[in-house]
Amino acid sequence: MARVVNVRLPKELVATIDALVAKGVFKNRSEAVRQFSREYLAELKKLGKQKQV
Repeated sequence: MARVVNVRLPKELVATIDALVAKGVFKNRSEAVRQFSREYLAELKKLGKQKQV
């Protein structure tokens, strides 16, 4: 089940995300943040830096 998580991001980062949404790269901000999170965690795992949860 999905959970709602509120985060604060620098305005420059939000502007970049909004630009990607406007270009159609992502459907909305949430989709972008989910994708970035998945990719970051996958990279950590690949590098062996993610602790087992």
